[in-house]
Amino acid sequence: MIGWPLPFAGYAAAIWFAASIGMAIGYEYYFLAAVATAFAVEVPRIPHISKMIKKGEEE
Repeated sequence: MIGWPLPFAGYAAAIWFAASIGMAIGYEYYFLAAVATAFAVEVPRIPHISKMIKKGEEE
């Protein structure tokens, strides 16, 4: 029973991150919102990029 709340932490983090981007836009910090959005798009792709790099090195 110890590990049961962990899968839901990702959902909560996504909601908080989306809210922080919305607040940055609301306070007119557009550059910060753009950088945060770029991180939100690119960071989940890091494992796929590293797999592609390793696959390219093997060939």
